[in-house]
Amino acid sequence: MRTLADGLANADHLAEALDIRVAKAVNCLGRLEEALANARFVVTGNAKVEPHVAKAAPALEEQCHKVAATMQGVLDAVDQTCVQRHGLRASVSIAQLQAESVCRFAADTIDGREDPETSSAATQALVQTLENGIDSMHTCLDDDRDQARHMSAQIKATESTLKVTTLLLRKWRSLIEKSDIRHEMEALLPVLDDALAGLVDELAGLHDTAEAFAGGVVAFESAELQRSLDTILSLNTVAA
Repeated sequence: MRTLADGLANADHLAEALDIRVAKAVNCLGRLEEALANARFVVTGNAKVEPHVAKAAPALEEQCHKVAATMQGVLDAVDQTCVQRHGLRASVSIAQLQAESVCRFAADTIDGREDPETSSAATQALVQTLENGIDSMHTCLDDDRDQARHMSAQIKATESTLKVTTLLLRKWRSLIEKSDIRHEMEALLPVLDDALAGLVDELAGLHDTAEAFAGGVVAFESAELQRSLDTILSLNTVAA
């Protein structure tokens, strides 16, 4: 149980890193949307000169809306993952305290500091409470793993959407570079490229951080603890 608690404590900095990555990704998304709006303004104003360029713009804009939608899913998933991780930490802390109480009480009984006859019922109650706490902790662990998988899936979905966005932008750029409005777009296209590249990089970093965060929780094997509890109950029965 201590190993699990240590793993959770060590993941604290990853939770902070997740928040930072998400904030940066949202900032890059805002830059991308702003850059696209500025480019769309110029292209629309020159629709009569280069109608095919103007007609291609809505598809890219719509794709950016899809990115924003999936990015919102990432935000929600990260928030929920952090909330559930706090719940898991609380559950583990409670189980630790319960385990320590059982051990101390059992040791005091063995050493003669507690009356075996009067302590028997108390020991059984403490062990039962701990077993309930372990069951609750297992439930929290399962929920944590499920939520971490959901978060990773949301990030992957956004990455996939961004790949399509990158392809559309390349095609649009190709049209612009061959058009009569390429000079008007000269200053805008690099901004658009940088914003998209920044978002791709931040999502890649978010992906790696999320994987590390999800992997920070070690599997908890309760069989050994259960054997110890059975031993305590057995000794308790003999002492009584």
